[in-house]
Amino acid sequence: MPEPIPDPISDDESRRLLREFLRQVEKLLGDLAANPGRALPGRHHESMSAAWESVKPEFNIAIDALQPPDPNTIVTLVTQLKQRGLTGPQLVFKLAVFRHAREKLMDHGTPKAGQEKGRGWWARFRGFFTSTLKAADVILGSLAEMIPVVGAIKEFKESVESAVELGEADK
Repeated sequence: MPEPIPDPISDDESRRLLREFLRQVEKLLGDLAANPGRALPGRHHESMSAAWESVKPEFNIAIDALQPPDPNTIVTLVTQLKQRGLTGPQLVFKLAVFRHAREKLMDHGTPKAGQEKGRGWWARFRGFFTSTLKAADVILGSLAEMIPVVGAIKEFKESVESAVELGEADK
């Protein structure tokens, strides 16, 4: 039986969902920066944490850019979002893929300070984590074309992704 077609979403709802998406990406990256464990090589923990502190404020700037107070700015913003497939059914699909990957990661669990995990747990975590980051890339790439600070977020995310892959290669 085919899945039902999702209900259409408004432009305001699209912008709200994009703000929510950015908060979820912020939480994923922030949690890893706070508790990197074996997810990436230890030599990168300190520099990742310092880089995170400089990238973290960019999330608020990006989120604010998605909720401008001026109605004329909103019209321009929505036009740009539509041109990049970040409204309506295209956004619903992209977010569904991201949520699927993120939920698999959440079901597996994330590192928490003081909890020692075995090698197999970390290998699965790295796989789920990088899949989630890859799914986020689609939306981040489009947002970065419109909101310059998202480029810094995306590049930090890509560096984290590379470091996690290095952690896998070291095992």
